[in-house]
Amino acid sequence: MSKSLLIAVISLVIGVLTLVVGLYVLSTTPAEPVQPVSAPPVVLPQLPAQTATDIPDLPAEPGSEAWCERQMLLADSEWSDVDARTFADHCLY
Repeated sequence: MSKSLLIAVISLVIGVLTLVVGLYVLSTTPAEPVQPVSAPPVVLPQLPAQTATDIPDLPAEPGSEAWCERQMLLADSEWSDVDARTFADHCLY
């Protein structure tokens, strides 16, 4: 037998075995998938929304750590363009 014929026969045998094993697996799997047990949903506590009146107005240099902390508590709608630029320049690491 030539080398190429031997490789072809081995490939054919491997292909047939793969097909037989695949058909066996398909025939033995249940018709309906098993539903996993689901965990109860996690309920996170609702925190009250903070407004500018809830945040103490402490004097702080724009760009300082205290100013950055205060800005993080403010709603996005209360930021000016200058505040956003200053925050991006000094508070994001």
